Amino acid sequence: MERRIPSLDEFINEANNNRRYNSGAAVASIGTLNLKTGSSKYFNVYETWPDGTAEIWANKDYNGNIIKTIVVFTAGKKSMKPIGGTQSFKADQSDRPMFEGKPLEIIDSCPNAKLPEFADKYGKSLAAYTYK
Repeated sequence: MERRIPSLDEFINEANNNRRYNSGAAVASIGTLNLKTGSSKYFNVYETWPDGTAEIWANKDYNGNIIKTIVVFTAGKKSMKPIGGTQSFKADQSDRPMFEGKPLEIIDSCPNAKLPEFADKYGKSLAAYTYK
């Protein structure tokens, strides 16, 4: 029986699937963010990052219902993924997967200055993170 040699893409996919921790975007928690005021555990986001972009991510169950909504901040002028895109996240210090290793779906994004307008839609406060 002849042994099949995997392609480079197959090899990389298999290696990634066998890693101890899932790959994903590294983020650091900044605590709970008050969407109206911009205050978080460490600083005021609206004062510190006036020009960045806020991404709203949803952790959904298998039926598509939103379990939890979070906000992730990026220094860019636009979100890292298009609306509807998915991304796994990992803790920047430990490299451990977050949200049970499930990818989240980006459901909204806006300039940081517009985020207070989203409080009625997503609630007064959200768990907040920043890309690392």
